[in-house]
Parts: sequence; C-alpha cells; structure tokens
Amino acid sequence: MIDLSYNQLHVIKSTNFGSMIRFIELDGCPWRCDCHLRDFVAFQRKTLSAKSSRCYEPLQIRGINWDDLSLEHLETVSAAEHIATIPCHANGITNIALKSQLVANLLKKSGQAYK
Repeated sequence: MIDLSYNQLHVIKSTNFGSMIRFIELDGCPWRCDCHLRDFVAFQRKTLSAKSSRCYEPLQIRGINWDDLSLEHLETVSAAEHIATIPCHANGITNIALKSQLVANLLKKSGQAYK
C-alpha cells in the first residue's frame, strides 16, 4: 500500500507504479481532471484497489468523483474549460462570456447545476 493523500499532486502517471502496488490512497490532493490524468484513471480502474478521488480543477467539475467521469470526459474537459470573452459595447454591455456546451452537458450528467 502507498498513501499519497493530502499532497500537492495535480496529475499522476500510471508508469510511476510497478505491478507490486495493489492499493493506493489519493484523497485530498488538488487533482486536475483532464487528459493528463486520463491514463492513470484508466490504470486505476483496471488494476488498483483505490478509493476514487475528487476533481479540484477545472473549476467547472470541482468536487466530481473520478468514478462519475467517463474516460472520454477526461479527454475533452481540457478544451471545454476555456471561456472566450468577447467585448461588446451595445446597450452598455461590456463583456459576454461564451461557455462551452460540453461543460454544461458534463455537469448535467453528473447532477450538478451549471454555474
């Protein structure tokens, strides 16, 4: 068993572990749930007994458990988190933020409200 809980880990690679590790603790780290974490989550689901952790970043999916995200979501969430701000000067409006529909769909699927 290895305990990596409550460290400042954002991403972890499956290649960091040999076949000898069977259980790993990962809670309390500020995990960035994006394409860089995808391979480890797939590895963890197949080979390790590990309590699933929660995402810390990106903000739109903060608090969502790894088990509630598909591997496809981890592949696409990096692109989905970007927000484009377009200046608009009509009727006193100064900025309009366009938010990705993918983020809204992801949160809807997990049962959380889009903020």
